[in-house]
Amino acid sequence: MAKKELSPQSERLKEFKEKTGYTLSEFARQCKIASPRTITKIITDGYAPTAKLLDKIIKRFPMLSKDYIVLGVGDMMLDKELNVHFQGTREENFKLIYDALDEEEAEDNKTYTSMDGEMLWDRVDSLEKRLSNIERLLSKLVK
Repeated sequence: MAKKELSPQSERLKEFKEKTGYTLSEFARQCKIASPRTITKIITDGYAPTAKLLDKIIKRFPMLSKDYIVLGVGDMMLDKELNVHFQGTREENFKLIYDALDEEEAEDNKTYTSMDGEMLWDRVDSLEKRLSNIERLLSKLVK
């Protein structure tokens, strides 16, 4: 019996599902897909995912690049750091994450100068201005 050829989209979804470590049933449950058979048809049988199904997957995994799944363009993950984390084994991925957390903790414990504080306040002011502009634009859209 000949092996079924997977669509490019199903191949990329299969790759992502394997990186998550979930079974087909758990992946379907995580994405709030009623029947695990739906995911099986895509990942095992090779059917291309519908836009509605892909939206459910992206809603659960917002870091997954829709362009990557649909078109094969760009990286699998939107965040460059996550692309690195998703390349190794599960144990390697956990080690990378724990190492990153240790680095963040070390960064939190270092002493800062008054110059660092001034730069942070300048950044806060800039972000507050951007937020104010966004709120103003949103209020216009709502009217």
